[in-house]
Amino acid sequence: MNKQQSFKSVSDKIKHFTPFAEMIPGVLIIHQLDPFEPLYMSSKGLELLGVNLNELKEIGKDYHQKFFNNDHMSDFLPKLNDLLEIGDPSESITFFQQVRLKGRMDWAWHLSSTRIFMMDKGGKPTHIITVSQAVDQMKHIPNKAERLLNESVFFKENLDLFLSLG
Repeated sequence: MNKQQSFKSVSDKIKHFTPFAEMIPGVLIIHQLDPFEPLYMSSKGLELLGVNLNELKEIGKDYHQKFFNNDHMSDFLPKLNDLLEIGDPSESITFFQQVRLKGRMDWAWHLSSTRIFMMDKGGKPTHIITVSQAVDQMKHIPNKAERLLNESVFFKENLDLFLSLG
């Protein structure tokens, strides 16, 4: 029996995992994939968002719309789809994302890594786990990330013009 199948349910696995999640120096989130909504978030993340776990679960599938800058999902979604398509629980993806924290009007940059947390008996991913770390404390990183994001958006918006150059 492999590690992915050793737990009877995702709630069993989360219950086993929770004490360790609180020791991770970042925010840990577990999402179910269908529908895409959070099932668990470490207390640090809940505090940063200004919600408790029950409130987070009630927000459900609207969680991403409420707390994340979805204008930049075009870079993340293909990576996530590839990860899920490959279905290898030892693989992960890493990406920058912008999060709206409690009491802030601006976006806070986070560096996040995601991998498969649980699969069904047929080997299809059912849940993912993400560890996210704020990069605001590293003063130069948000400025660089913002510049790279702006350059990427500019390039995508002007791709046809660039291709028409001789």
